[in-house]
Amino acid sequence: MTRIVLISALSLVFVSFVYSQDDWDIPEKDKENLSIYMFDEDFALEGEGVYENSCMSCHGNPGKADFSIMVPSPGDIAGQDFQNQTDGELFYKIKTGKGSMPAFEDAFSQEEIWNLVAYIRSFNPKYEQEIPNLEGLKV
Repeated sequence: MTRIVLISALSLVFVSFVYSQDDWDIPEKDKENLSIYMFDEDFALEGEGVYENSCMSCHGNPGKADFSIMVPSPGDIAGQDFQNQTDGELFYKIKTGKGSMPAFEDAFSQEEIWNLVAYIRSFNPKYEQEIPNLEGLKV
């Protein structure tokens, strides 16, 4: 009987841990972050190269739902779970990572992370990039 209670308790802890990995605490300012780069075909193509080298092993071929069997699931970048996020949320998650999702802040430049976001967006035919207000920006 004690063994069953112990196994049940450990299972509950494991399930709680797994589901807590899905929750991302993204600051509002990061959710609203917009790219200064235009997500044109060439820019997204750069993201495809980064994706194939660093992301495909877990996320699989976009649109094929052949991603790794991991808990929590890495998901399909062409799927609605990804497409329903803001550009800023995608950028933040790629940059900071969490749980089984590694942080790429030190591996990729900001431009490369935006390349990845553009590549993810290339699977959404209804996506329209929001352009940031650059008025008053000094270069």
